[in-house]
Amino acid sequence: MHPTTTTPLRRSALATIGLAALLLAGCGGGGGDDEGAATESPATEQAAAQEEAPDTTEAPTTTAAPTTTEAPTTEAPTTTAPETAAYSFDDTFDSDTGWVTGCNDVGCAGIEDSYFYEDIFAGEKEIDQHTEWEGRAFYDVTIEAGIVEFGAGTPQGGVVCHADPEADTYYDFTIGPDGRGSVYRFEGGEGEALGGPFTVEGFVPASTIVQAYCAYNEDGSLRLGMGINDETVVDVVDEDPLPPGEVGLISYGDTAELSTVHYELVTVRASELVG
Repeated sequence: MHPTTTTPLRRSALATIGLAALLLAGCGGGGGDDEGAATESPATEQAAAQEEAPDTTEAPTTTAAPTTTEAPTTEAPTTTAPETAAYSFDDTFDSDTGWVTGCNDVGCAGIEDSYFYEDIFAGEKEIDQHTEWEGRAFYDVTIEAGIVEFGAGTPQGGVVCHADPEADTYYDFTIGPDGRGSVYRFEGGEGEALGGPFTVEGFVPASTIVQAYCAYNEDGSLRLGMGINDETVVDVVDEDPLPPGEVGLISYGDTAELSTVHYELVTVRASELVG
């Protein structure tokens, strides 16, 4: 249930602000040319969107779809350095203390040999959390996760912010073993791609740092940034953001009967924590 050969990814706490620093430097771009709405998990919908744009547009399933714009390169939200963050969390999974593990109808999660694994069934998704994150609202949060191995098929792994897992509401930042990833907004289970799908050139699945940045602008909009190994791949603004919420790891199953995503580290920094 754990990788047999991996490339070590463990880094200092300062690495968690790498994406935020890139965004402040104005090097964020769009998430790619292919964007569209989805009601299924990104692991299945993104591949179809990459191949061929839809000929027709279905009526929205929500009353008001969020408006997104490219993030400005000036007046970026202030980042919070680790030494001054209101909340700091670092884990390299040397123990399972505080993690919600076990099996349910979508798969099994656990910690083994200093790796967190999520075994996920085909077409399913799961948000995995530490007990410190449940029921708490994170503001201006930076999240980083190290992925060291993907199992059968093309599952996806990454992180979420502004999450209400019970309501199936969150922003996710994910990538698969083929280097294809995206930023999605889910509200009540209805998904919309805000950035991507994109493909990371020269992607190495066994050495992947997924970084997410969720911070408010002065006008109340939410800036969403995603980096892979300190390279910004998505930088967008949601003008009608989801309310602040929880953070977590997220894994998506694809067509394989059972897939696995292995994580080696996770770090969280937030300027404010409520709850």
